[in-house]
Amino acid sequence: MLGAFNGGEFASLSDADWVLIRPYLEENARLFGICVEDLLTMDGQPYPPQQVYRGVSATRLQVLT
Repeated sequence: MLGAFNGGEFASLSDADWVLIRPYLEENARLFGICVEDLLTMDGQPYPPQQVYRGVSATRLQVLT
């Protein structure tokens, strides 16, 4: 895990996550004109999805159990 926040934990983005997410980003590109390649570019440098995005998973909070 990469870190934690209230009610969840950050995780590395897997290849399977990217396969799931990419079609939604492509639909956003079609609707709003924001291409996926632009979302993967920072300071003019292209990056792999795993360096730009991260997964989030729910955690069990002690206060709620």
